[in-house]
Amino acid sequence: MKWIYALRSFLFYRALKGLLPNKATHQLLNVAEVKSIGILYESKSSADDAAVAAFRTRMLKEGKTVEVLCLVADAKILSKEHATIFNRKSIGFNLVPEAEVVTAFLNKPFDLLIAAFTEENLTLEYISYLSQAKTRVGAFQVNKTGAFEMMVNVGDKKELAYLFEQSIHFLSKINHD
Repeated sequence: MKWIYALRSFLFYRALKGLLPNKATHQLLNVAEVKSIGILYESKSSADDAAVAAFRTRMLKEGKTVEVLCLVADAKILSKEHATIFNRKSIGFNLVPEAEVVTAFLNKPFDLLIAAFTEENLTLEYISYLSQAKTRVGAFQVNKTGAFEMMVNVGDKKELAYLFEQSIHFLSKINHD
């Protein structure tokens, strides 16, 4: 089955290559400059959902607008309280998402996109690569530097809460002087 994933990955990068470079202007922003946030994640556990919901609530309390796009494995799940969802049925063989909600999310000019996944996920990486967000932040992955302006090395800590905490910590250190 590894050869099927290898074929799908090849087709994914071939499709992505035709769409790059992204025409959006990307830059690092200090978290204080951020007014709108997009969060991108795959719902794999209730802990992931809780971490995203808690971070979303925190950012809303700070006066930021927040939108969440969530990939769900189960096509029977039709909605999530805190997120717009799409499922695996709307992903092509080449792992490129084809849902209208994804296209709409891609075209939103967020100040900050947090790609809240800590392991390779080509479908979500596609969205990160093509996002119109000014600043794209995600977990460090070798050979994925084109998808983000800032990468956080989470090491063995794969919890999304840790990724959110570290992202905000380092974004608060950005100084444009």
